[in-house]
Amino acid sequence: MNCEEYQEKISRHLDSDLTDREAQDLFSHLAGCTQCRSMLHDMIQLQSVIHRSPAPEPPESLDRKVLSLPEPPFRGRRKVLSGGANLWKRRLSLPVPAAAAALLAVLLTTVLALTMWFRPAEQMKHANPEVRYIMGLPEIEVRGIPANSAKGIN
Repeated sequence: MNCEEYQEKISRHLDSDLTDREAQDLFSHLAGCTQCRSMLHDMIQLQSVIHRSPAPEPPESLDRKVLSLPEPPFRGRRKVLSGGANLWKRRLSLPVPAAAAALLAVLLTTVLALTMWFRPAEQMKHANPEVRYIMGLPEIEVRGIPANSAKGIN
């Protein structure tokens, strides 16, 4: 590889555009080539000066020139609905609230299901091992007595 190709690699190195292998090859060359090392040094100094200098201010007449330019013709089809609203505004007016409501419903359902699912396990951690909890059994008759009146029986 000649120095011109390495000088191209120097530029790519300053732009952080070299692979590790290419950078290793470049630095091996720089170790023995004073001309390329000098070019790298000069480019680093130039880059430093450019970064320290303030950005140039555009002339005041530029705004007037840009604003006075005619607007380029629109080449696509533009649909306008009644009331002057663009088609994309009309399409997005309903789905966004509907999507937000659906997302909220899914979130609430998930939270509710998870709290119902894990709550009995949390209660059982602190429960007395001698007491057994039975949940969700339907009311039944005990010895021919209706369920409502069975509560007072010992």
